[in-house]
Parts: sequence; C-alpha cells; structure tokens
Amino acid sequence: MFKLGSKQKGLSLIEALLVLGLLAGLITLITQNFQEASAKQKVQAMNQEIFKIYTGVQSNFNDEDGGTDGLNEQMAYNLGIKPPTVKGNATTWKHGFEGVYELDENSNDPYAFNLTVTKVPVGFACTEIVKGSKKASWTHIGIGSSSVSQGDEVSEWGVAKIASDCNPSNADTVNVMFTYDPS
Repeated sequence: MFKLGSKQKGLSLIEALLVLGLLAGLITLITQNFQEASAKQKVQAMNQEIFKIYTGVQSNFNDEDGGTDGLNEQMAYNLGIKPPTVKGNATTWKHGFEGVYELDENSNDPYAFNLTVTKVPVGFACTEIVKGSKKASWTHIGIGSSSVSQGDEVSEWGVAKIASDCNPSNADTVNVMFTYDPS
C-alpha cells in the first residue's frame, strides 16, 4: 500500500496478482463462450447440410426406375447433392466436427437410403443434430452402434430419449445413422 509522502510507483505484488487473476478469469469466460458459440454454429451448419443431402437425394431419385441403386458419395457428388459447405472431395465429405458423411443405398426398398454421420460429439451436439434432423422425413435414426434406439421410429422419440441415447458413458463421439425407407 502507499504511504503518505512516499514516491512508490506502480502496483504492489498483491495488487498485481489480483489484477492478473481477474484478467485470467475474464479470458477463461470469453474462451468458454466462444467454444459454445462455435459448437452451436457447427451444429446448425450440420443440420442444414443433412437436410440438403436428404432433399437432394429425394429430388434426384424419387422417380427413378432404379431407385437409389448404387448411391454413394461419388454419385451424389456428380449429381450436385453435396452441399457447398461440406468440406472434402467427391468421395469423402467432412462435417464441422471432423467426422464424415457416408451416403449409401438401403437394401430394404429400392428408394431407401442411409446417411451415416461419424464422430458426432456426445451430449449437446448429438442431441441437437438428431432433434434438428427430425424435421426431414427420416423414417429411422440410430445413435451409436449398440444403441437400443437403432431402428426405432422417429415419431416415437422424445427429447428425453434422444438426450439419453446421445450421452453414452463410454465414448466422446457417436455415429448417427439416418435412414429413409418408404416401405
């Protein structure tokens, strides 16, 4: 502290540590908010990409005699289905969390197809992606390879079920498979 008549300049050690502590706390808070905003932005972009892939496949294969026979990323890329925001090339489509979109035909029906999204972070990202994708007419959504929800009807899902399946205790990421099967 300052004494009357002293010519001390600057802060004492305790005052400097207090200022540094406040700055560190502020930086931590700003970083956390930025990370949350970044995750929300990636989830929103992925929901738009999933919807664009869904509608692209539907519009290109809905009236085709062969249905979705031979459907994969390369064919979809050639047809212009790959959204411009998706990174990667004709055969590897990467999403914002560094996983990939895998697109293929489904043998259950000539017009059925699957879109598997790999390496989706558990928790918030998974829950929001599944909730957002319910807007498309996916008939089935499976979360994780051993999930009890694999193959359940989308219309039967509530928020509690989605949140539970998107939070396995033994993983940091999950794969989510979206299926459209008109049969």
